[in-house]
Amino acid sequence: MWIYIGAGAALLVGSVMIIYALTLFYKTVIFLRAATRTVGTVVRLAPSRNGDGNATSLAVFEYRTNDGTAYEHISTVASNPPAYKIGDTAALLYHKRNPRNARVRSFTELWLAQLILTVLGLAISIAGLYMFGTAK
Repeated sequence: MWIYIGAGAALLVGSVMIIYALTLFYKTVIFLRAATRTVGTVVRLAPSRNGDGNATSLAVFEYRTNDGTAYEHISTVASNPPAYKIGDTAALLYHKRNPRNARVRSFTELWLAQLILTVLGLAISIAGLYMFGTAK
């Protein structure tokens, strides 16, 4: 009986992860359709800590919209050593109606979360199906 509960839980968790990944995918596609491209310059590195407590850095970009208004974007991806140095530039995308909503135009910032959630969700779901198949 416990195997069925575990298998059901694995299928539920895996399915929720896949649905969340699809939701993030959809939101990213909608963002990309409404996004305008610009160039951002790293103005500082914000200190951060990873899950192990190790020091990492987040790049803080300054960018300008088409009307010349300046904004800042803090990268969502931390690294050690830092992926950027002060003064480096990168392609940024910002939402036309909400210019504060920006992202670095990179695979990591746009798609990595969806990829990880999809792979983990599929693995957990397949494990749940395997548990159902082998239960006696």
